[in-house]
Amino acid sequence: MEIAKMTSKGQLTIPKDVRTALGLNTGDKVLFIEKDGAFFIVKDTPKADMRVNIDGVSASLAMEDIETTDEMLDYAEKRLRNATSYASKIAEITKRYAYGK
Repeated sequence: MEIAKMTSKGQLTIPKDVRTALGLNTGDKVLFIEKDGAFFIVKDTPKADMRVNIDGVSASLAMEDIETTDEMLDYAEKRLRNATSYASKIAEITKRYAYGK
């Protein structure tokens, strides 16, 4: 677990390990997404650069003792090829949270 301390101006320094894991670099933007009272931070990736790391998802599921099947991996690869689905999801999140206003 990583901890960041907020300044009096509301600024946070994202810990190096977190920046590395998210692939963040100077000037990158992040989204804060709320779900059931918890907030998640994700890199704001241009639609053209959206990719799903299927191996990473499989590893995350394995850490939760959830086994991935070939059918699940096939589905994930199909979703990866279907960029429209991801673009519409980003548009939905942007609209819901009024990101960029």
